[in-house]
Amino acid sequence: MSDELYWETTLRMFGALFDKPRMTEALLTKPPFRFLMDIFAQTTRTTSYAKGLYSEEELSSSFYDSKEKKVIFLRKMKLLTEAMLREEIQVDPRKTVTGLEPEKTNFFLQAVYRAATCGEDSARFVKKVHEKLAGKRREKSPEQAVENQQVERPAEGRGIVIPRRERTVRIEPSQHQGSANKDDIETIQKLVQDLTQNVNPIRSSIDWIPNDIESMNKEMKLWRNNFMDSKAQYEDEQVKTEELLQAFLNKINELEELKNHQKSNIQTVKSNILQNEQRIQQLLLANVAK
Repeated sequence: MSDELYWETTLRMFGALFDKPRMTEALLTKPPFRFLMDIFAQTTRTTSYAKGLYSEEELSSSFYDSKEKKVIFLRKMKLLTEAMLREEIQVDPRKTVTGLEPEKTNFFLQAVYRAATCGEDSARFVKKVHEKLAGKRREKSPEQAVENQQVERPAEGRGIVIPRRERTVRIEPSQHQGSANKDDIETIQKLVQDLTQNVNPIRSSIDWIPNDIESMNKEMKLWRNNFMDSKAQYEDEQVKTEELLQAFLNKINELEELKNHQKSNIQTVKSNILQNEQRIQQLLLANVAK
């Protein structure tokens, strides 16, 4: 099987597992998201692999109205498969969603097949994936909004004003050489911790921006190349069609000339026949007169 192309291996694996969705070169060399959904769903129905990984809502194609939802869908399957196989899968769900890196997407599908057919129950791994994702959501859930956690630097003779949700905490300056007391320090420490918890999710979101831009640029380049290839193919076909059409027109002209020539020959023969008949008639009349 070493001579197989990457997509042929995927076709062979899942082709032995189910008939639909039908595996084709066109779909496997640029797998659309709905196609991947159908593969995962049919794999679950056939082998029970990843059963319970997705909610009923997540199993409906109408649920995926944004790129982020599609990325989360693929990331869940990736986490489960990595846990089942005890290996890392080199695939970026964000690039998979945009149709980039089809080879890595196929290797991902092949890993799913191996995990689904390894004979091990995936139930406990599904539970671990849910726990891991729930933990990440709790880490990213801010306790307070950033805009409600502002610190004003005190002017001389004024305290530190710290708005906290619906109440305001005022820390008056200490009378002992202007140093903050223990409560002041603890309050400021708590404030800094809250601010850090809110900044981290924002920083994580910002970290994704270069990847998104890179993916969009690659996708735009891919579509531009597809357009240019299609345009070149169209122009080639147009030239071939015009050449073929011209050949037919030339043949028609040749046949038309041949037809006219034959008509001319026929007219000449008719004229000769008529002249011969007249000559014969004259000879007969001459003989009768004698």
